[in-house]
Amino acid sequence: MKAPQIDKNPGPPESDHLCVLVHGLWGNPSHWNSLIDTVESRHGPTGLHILACKSNAGQYTYDGIETGGERVAREIEEALEEYGREGVEIKKISIIGYSLGGLISRYAIGLLYSKGYFQRIRPVNYTSFATPHLGVRTPLLGWHNHVWNVLGARTLSVSGRQLFLIDKFRGTDRPLLDVLADKNSVFFKGLMMFENKALYANTFQKLTSNTSKTMPR
Repeated sequence: MKAPQIDKNPGPPESDHLCVLVHGLWGNPSHWNSLIDTVESRHGPTGLHILACKSNAGQYTYDGIETGGERVAREIEEALEEYGREGVEIKKISIIGYSLGGLISRYAIGLLYSKGYFQRIRPVNYTSFATPHLGVRTPLLGWHNHVWNVLGARTLSVSGRQLFLIDKFRGTDRPLLDVLADKNSVFFKGLMMFENKALYANTFQKLTSNTSKTMPR
C-alpha cells in the first residue's frame, strides 16, 4: 500500500510528523474529510502527513478491536516504509480515534510499542472522540437496560462482545478492554509514551459512548 494513495494531505517534503486518523463503527476514511479540509483551509501547509486508515471500513469494523488494531498497525508500518523509500523520515506520530476507532488505536499503539517503533519515532498526541473506553454496558435499572446489554452484545459480532465486556482476550479470562487498561500491558505502556493524551466524551446523545456525569476520576 502506498502512502500517497491514502493521504489527503501528504504535507511539505520536510515534514516529519505523521498524523493517523482512525474512524469508528460502520465508518470509512471519508468521515475525516471535513476535519482535514478545515485544517488545510485554516492553516495551509501544516507540516503534517495525514494517514486516514481505510482497512477497517464499513462491515470490517465488526471484526473486533484486536483485528482492527492489527490492521491499523499494519497500515502505519506500510506507510512508514513507503515514506522511507521516498526519502521522508518520520520522526513524530500522533493518533486520533473516533468512537470505536479510539479503542482500535489503543490496540495498534500497543503493537507498535512492542515492535520498538516508539524508540525511534516520538509519540506526540493521542486523542479520542466519543470513545467508549469503559465499554457500553448499562446498569440494570430496568428491562430496557437488560435488552440493550443482551442484544447489543450479540448483534455487533466480535466488536459487540468486546464493547459489552463479555469476551475473554486470548485465554486471559479477562475482557480485552480490561487488558488495554492494565498498567503492565504493552497497550498501556505504549499509550503512556504519548506526550499529550486527550479524551473528548459525551454525557448525552451518543448512546454507545456516553460518559456518566458521576464517572470516577
